[in-house]
Amino acid sequence: GVLEVSSSLPNRSVHFAVTRDMSPRIRVLVYAFHRGHLLADSLTIQVEEACTESSTITIEPDFANDEPGSNGSLKVLGRSGTRVGILGVDKAVYILNNKGLLTREKLFTTLKSHELGCGPGGGLSSEEVMSNFGAVIISEEGTENVVRTEGSCEARVRHRRSVHQRAQRQFSRDPFLKECCALGQKRDRVGRRCSTRAHIVRRYIEGTRGEECAEAFQECCLSATSRPESAPSRPSVSALGEPDDRSKSAVEFTVDDIDEVDGDVAPDTVIRRDFRETWLFDEQVIGPDGVADFAVSLPHSITTWSVQAVSVSPTGGVCVPQQQEVRVFQPIFLQVALPYKVVRNEQIEVLVTVYNYGAESLRGNVYIYGVEGLCTGALPGERSERRPVVVEANSASSVTFPVVPLKEGLFVIKIHVRSSRGEDVVEKELNVVPEGVTVEKSISVPIDPANVRRRRTRSVRGELFQDSLDPGANLQVISVNTRLPPDAIPDTKTCSLSVIGNQIGPSVQTTLENIEDLVTMPTGCGEQNMMLMAPTLYAMEYLKQNNMVDEALEEKGYRYIREGYQRELSFRKMDGSFSAFKHRKSSVWLTAFVLRIFCKARRYASIDPTVIEKGMLWLSAAQKLDGSFVEKKPIMHKTMLGGVRGAVPMTAFVLLTFNECMRPPSGVAYDKYDIYSTDSKRTYFQILGRSAEMAVNYLREHAFESDEPYVAALVAYALSQSNSSEKHAALSALKDRLIHDPMLSTRSTGTEPSALVVEGTAYALLTLLSHNEVETAKTIVNWLNTHRSASGSFASTQDTVVALQALTEFALKSREPNVDLTCNVTLSSQRNFQRSLRLKRDNAAILQQLDIRDVTGKMFVKASGTGSGLLSVKLKYNVLVPPELLCKFNITVRADIRNMRETAARSVELPPDLLKDLLGEFRRRRSITSWIQSWRRKPATPSPFRHEPLPVRFLHDSRSRDYSPASPFFPDESRRFNGGNSDTAAASVQATPQSKLTYDIEVCSRYIGVEDSNMAVIEVGLFSGFEPIKDDLEKARNDS
Repeated sequence: GVLEVSSSLPNRSVHFAVTRDMSPRIRVLVYAFHRGHLLADSLTIQVEEACTESSTITIEPDFANDEPGSNGSLKVLGRSGTRVGILGVDKAVYILNNKGLLTREKLFTTLKSHELGCGPGGGLSSEEVMSNFGAVIISEEGTENVVRTEGSCEARVRHRRSVHQRAQRQFSRDPFLKECCALGQKRDRVGRRCSTRAHIVRRYIEGTRGEECAEAFQECCLSATSRPESAPSRPSVSALGEPDDRSKSAVEFTVDDIDEVDGDVAPDTVIRRDFRETWLFDEQVIGPDGVADFAVSLPHSITTWSVQAVSVSPTGGVCVPQQQEVRVFQPIFLQVALPYKVVRNEQIEVLVTVYNYGAESLRGNVYIYGVEGLCTGALPGERSERRPVVVEANSASSVTFPVVPLKEGLFVIKIHVRSSRGEDVVEKELNVVPEGVTVEKSISVPIDPANVRRRRTRSVRGELFQDSLDPGANLQVISVNTRLPPDAIPDTKTCSLSVIGNQIGPSVQTTLENIEDLVTMPTGCGEQNMMLMAPTLYAMEYLKQNNMVDEALEEKGYRYIREGYQRELSFRKMDGSFSAFKHRKSSVWLTAFVLRIFCKARRYASIDPTVIEKGMLWLSAAQKLDGSFVEKKPIMHKTMLGGVRGAVPMTAFVLLTFNECMRPPSGVAYDKYDIYSTDSKRTYFQILGRSAEMAVNYLREHAFESDEPYVAALVAYALSQSNSSEKHAALSALKDRLIHDPMLSTRSTGTEPSALVVEGTAYALLTLLSHNEVETAKTIVNWLNTHRSASGSFASTQDTVVALQALTEFALKSREPNVDLTCNVTLSSQRNFQRSLRLKRDNAAILQQLDIRDVTGKMFVKASGTGSGLLSVKLKYNVLVPPELLCKFNITVRADIRNMRETAARSVELPPDLLKDLLGEFRRRRSITSWIQSWRRKPATPSPFRHEPLPVRFLHDSRSRDYSPASPFFPDESRRFNGGNSDTAAASVQATPQSKLTYDIEVCSRYIGVEDSNMAVIEVGLFSGFEPIKDDLEKARNDS
């Protein structure tokens, strides 16, 4: 704040200049002392949203032409030293969801949300005026008005779904008012306020019923927006001039008539194969000349690219300039529609559409090129028979090519259209997968020819392998059975063998090089996101401690952690807790797990201390009076939960989070973490310390009530981390429950390698390491290494996360012996096959892998030398499975044609014209059939816009205001013609903006399995040429 004037005059006018630094809003406070009392009043002034001078930037595209593949640059102009980031995304990505679009409005909305003041100004008392202004009052009496920090001024917003349902229930008894309410929840194309539209209802329906209908309409309209209408505000004060309007010039194309054209691809023709959706993602610092130059080339999609930028000034200020559009166009182009994947030996029809944006008709030929492994009717590398095509001006025409894939893999399909006025060539990849479902079997065998592990048995037989050991001869022979079962599909078998010279190596390398192989899960919710972030964190910790990370690997690991952190924040609630989805209730388990990972990640990424503070205080508040923690909301992804079921294991799990987050991170001063509880003025760490103490006391009383080895391992680890007096007793109880196999020198919490046993065994390993019992811990490591997959993962997700943490700490505390091993690989089916893999000290941590496709019979590995390692073999093949065994859901799908006129007629007592007036549908619309017929009969009128899309390509919601026939938007070759998939359970789709052909799609599913289904996702594909209606899609998404 700035003190503008100080005076004792009874009245005065104050003049001050409005600057950019005052944008987007300023508060003016006037206060005085009169007879010992404070007098105050405040005023809020809206300032034009303008960036600071130091952060203001502009984007200038610089391309010689707009043809695909053209070279050019994107110049960002601004003040020298300003860091700018730039993003180029296909506009088609924002059709259904433009929430990720970065705009200046979003920037200033976010800035306003961090304001310390509240309301428009004023208040019931001087103290409230000062508080709403955001000022602190400290008087001699010691009272103080503490500044609000986070979220204190934010209105409580109810979830849209609950508001929708409550509004519908309120008017459900009266069919007439129910219809008025439903009408109010529909979106207005014109974007008018609810009160304005309610007056329209009063004009159409007079009397008491009209007033009741208007009130129901307005209430449901407000509930549909989930926010109150903004009140009229004061006139804004301008800090900048008006932006210039830029008009788009029209360009016409002239072409010559042709009869028939033949010939191969011209040498200068650009083969279009780059159909990505994200074009550019980069950052630079503006140079001394005030320019940041991004040299780029245009991708090959015929579309319009949205270019956005953001700037951060070194002297202060963040700015988002007006986005720019870069159009890629050529008058004649192809669109090739390929499915995401096809099954081998199944015929598909490749739909090829030729677009003609010229002023005259086009005649040409379309060809497909032959590919080895695909039956296309042409020899490999040669063209097929020509398919003549005639395309009218400003029109499109399609042909199809039958294709039968004969082999699995990725195949490049090449399509060529040639005419005397131009040509186009498109290459796209076809993903061919084998029939059936994939079965994967993997084994892991410790390599130890000198018997350092001290196992007693000399021969171990497993399901797929036999391990024979001769310590006297310093030789170990491992035979692996690679024969396929009778139901295996031919030509689907793959086999890979890998060796590494340390205990944790496979998991670390897989985590940072291909995390999806370690945990094959999506990242769609708050639980799944942590499955990827946590293993990356442990892998980075291992590599950093052992000085084994290079610059590229380090950057990749840091990026994974940062991206995981940012994604997880989207599932954070205002009270600091976390949930799987925003609309679900907070989860004690997930909040504890997320905060523990965040606290450990503080040394690798910038973690906001407020995120940890508020989350930990939420956990403390969720604690019961007896010190226990109980999960109130069931976890969706139950494999992530592991064995944490019940008060005792949940309390131990949460206690681990308290122990981790109360431990100071390296190089961080904890003074800045001190915050005060509003009620008792206790410090942040006093609150956490009390909660941790209560949890320890609860575990001391209930730790030995359960005989389950998993619970004993988790409780023992939690008590050891808390340095409790009961930690030694808990360790003794854990040892009594571990299963020891002296013949194999292993220990575990169970006999079968289930997810629960693996996780419990990992907690047992962590407990032994906490007590520095490394020799005993080696037996647990032996068991874990025997039961993990070739990629380093285990049975499920949470067990993989905990096991990787345990193996990381073991690798940091134990010393790896010198390694000098030689592994000779031979095959019984190929006498001439022989490979040798050498493990030495300098490459012990590098995973060496062999991929063998034509393996039948047995594989033999002879290992000799000193030290220990790990051999992993992964066998994959496909089998045919009956449909009833593949799907555990009973799914029914219904698609009915919705007659818009009949729907309007069914509206109870509502005039038909009222519907059009309220929804902004003022123009009469025709069906898609009549549109196309009239369009084909009439000669095309030249468009004043250069890139006006053809009518047949208007595949977006008719009620959307985002696009119109004048929008410079083009079809994108990187997606299919049908417009994508929906993850909703029920929605409506329609063909074109002018179409009344609308389908209501209803999908009903019922789980028929024995146990809970875990988290299920319904994915609904659309009819070709249809797009979902946005309103219905959002409603289905919110109601699911």
